[in-house]
Order: sequence, then C-alpha cells, then structure tokens
Amino acid sequence: MAAPIASSGSPFRQPVDHKGLTGKALRTGKVMQLAPIVGNRRATPLAVKLAKTFGYDAMVVAPLVRDGEVIGAIGTVRPEARRFAAKELQLLEPSPRRR
Repeated sequence: MAAPIASSGSPFRQPVDHKGLTGKALRTGKVMQLAPIVGNRRATPLAVKLAKTFGYDAMVVAPLVRDGEVIGAIGTVRPEARRFAAKELQLLEPSPRRR
C-alpha cells in the first residue's frame, strides 16, 4: 500500500488501482498523464473521487525502473486541468543511465 501525503500534510493510504493511471504505468513501464481528471471518461471513479477530495485535476505517473524491471511508480498532481509538457515528461522517462 502506498502512503502519499496530501496537500493538507496528512497521509492517506490506498491500494494501487490497477485500472487507473498508476496501474497502467506499472504495466507498461511508460510515463502516463491524465488531464483533466474530473469529467474525463478515461478517469476511473476512484481517480475522480481523489481529485475532487484533494483539489487537483491533472496527474502524471512515472514508473521506477531498476535493471530493466518496473519496481514501483512515482507521481505528482497539480490543481489546473492542464497537461504536462513534453519537456516535463522527458525528465520522468527512464534513461539508460538511470536504469
């Protein structure tokens, strides 16, 4: 179980939603993003609920890769329903040096 810290500073625990963005990043080994989340038919009900609860409307998740194997994921959100730029996404892509 992950224990992310909400913007309020209090932790919340949740299992990985394998149908959602994090699950897709874990399965594919690719950086995934979703914006907007609220009102987006691609967003899972859990993603929409969390976005509304914690006040964000864009999310990006990057796989953590070691020795060519996905071992986890890290993500961030922002309140604006704005996609992350290609330049920002490139920073999250696993590179041969970091694998």
